[in-house]
Amino acid sequence: MLFFYVIGDENLIYFIEELIHQGSHNYLYYVVHNRKDYFKIDVNNLIMRDFTKQQWDYRSIYGAFHGLFTVTQRVECFDKLLTQNIFSGREKHELLGRLTDQFSRFRTGLELLDFNEAYTEKGIQFYNELDTKCGSILKKYARLKKEFNLSNRDLDFRYDDFCKLNPFEDFLIKDEKRIFNF
Repeated sequence: MLFFYVIGDENLIYFIEELIHQGSHNYLYYVVHNRKDYFKIDVNNLIMRDFTKQQWDYRSIYGAFHGLFTVTQRVECFDKLLTQNIFSGREKHELLGRLTDQFSRFRTGLELLDFNEAYTEKGIQFYNELDTKCGSILKKYARLKKEFNLSNRDLDFRYDDFCKLNPFEDFLIKDEKRIFNF
């Protein structure tokens, strides 16, 4: 079963992201069902800030790991959609905005853990695989951080808010110059 978090009038790109996001959570629950294969510590109940000293970080370590996994899956799928040039117009504008949003969701604390304390060898390997894959794809799109302004983003990406600082008309001019072809 998938739970969809819907706010306002959402569209195709929103639902694509939501399917990737929620589907990734469900898949990861399956993959790391036996937590002891991946983690040496009680990741369900231990809080990130107790290990990273980042006082803002209230997430469980397991919750943070889910974050890395879901961000990696979104970045990987968005890359495929953009590389294959599936979308144009508003859909492409929104997809690029949602991809740009992933930069701030990547490397948010797990990299600060003492890996030998937190992970088994299999867990370290899995973490490194996700981190490398996500980092590599985001590097390909690094210029988006300069192209788009997400300073008004709250916790969740909202396309209407994105358009206030990144007008669709400006995007069309740049897209016609093929600035957003990858």
